[in-house]
Amino acid sequence: MRKCTVCGNIVEEGANFCTACGASGIVEVEEPTYVSPVVPTVDNGHGNIPMGILGAVLFALLGGVVYFLLYQMDIIAGISGLIIYTLAAFGYGLFARSKNKTSLVRLIAAIVLTIVVIYLAEYLSVAYAVYDELDTFGVSFSEVVEAMPELLEEPDVSEAVAEDLAFAYIFAFITCIGTVVATVKARNTQKKFQQEQ
Repeated sequence: MRKCTVCGNIVEEGANFCTACGASGIVEVEEPTYVSPVVPTVDNGHGNIPMGILGAVLFALLGGVVYFLLYQMDIIAGISGLIIYTLAAFGYGLFARSKNKTSLVRLIAAIVLTIVVIYLAEYLSVAYAVYDELDTFGVSFSEVVEAMPELLEEPDVSEAVAEDLAFAYIFAFITCIGTVVATVKARNTQKKFQQEQ
């Protein structure tokens, strides 16, 4: 491409003078290349979702084991709700290779798994306590687990289970509320940023 050195007008091939200003100072210049503007991209922060969910499940189950062990030591297992949620969220981030602690998928996976694992751990903890009492009568653990629905119909047992579950769910809720608030704020900030673009 040829350009006038005086006015900057583009000059046609073969012309010796600028058609805009009449100057004879014409030089060859490189064709300008278009460079797209850099638009910052917002990482969704979810990472590898299937691997993250696997990690959340494994670590939540580890939290369930902690719940079970604390229950056997007659320690209030409510704190285990906090442990299960924290481990599930950590497991998601570790396996998904995501450092974004406000990922919506991470949050939902951790909350759902916390609810499920707390119930499962309480169910098995009560079953084991009953098994421990009936072990001398030759009752197996699997038989006690099968009989748990009937045992949970007993008022004393159902009240004790409901109380344990309430403590565990309250502690888990207290733990996850901060993450929920941070996630909502981060998502709102991300939406505003995308709307400004």
